[in-house]
Amino acid sequence: MDQLRQQGVEDTDAHQQVHGEIDLSNAQSKADLAATLARIQQDAEKRGVNADKDTPFKSLFARDKEMESQDPVTADDLKTPVETEVPDELEQQQEECYNLDVMYLQQYGRA
Repeated sequence: MDQLRQQGVEDTDAHQQVHGEIDLSNAQSKADLAATLARIQQDAEKRGVNADKDTPFKSLFARDKEMESQDPVTADDLKTPVETEVPDELEQQQEECYNLDVMYLQQYGRA
């Protein structure tokens, strides 16, 4: 299949020539195609596609790679804070808004 790809044949066409026609109603056939495409993608990553970071006008790919290296996201960044971590002023503000809503409903009824 790699030889066919080197000759300029599209990835899916090369897969069909080696493994036969792709049947989208067959789970195994789709899994084989996905495995082939994943292998091709991983091979491209191993070959080392590099972003040119030294140009005055960087591509989106180069900017994205630069951002990835600057500020990694940790698991702690993604955790939802517990109730004790809510700032007091925010909690007070929410309570005031709730009280205003209750006063409105008491005076005017349902909206």
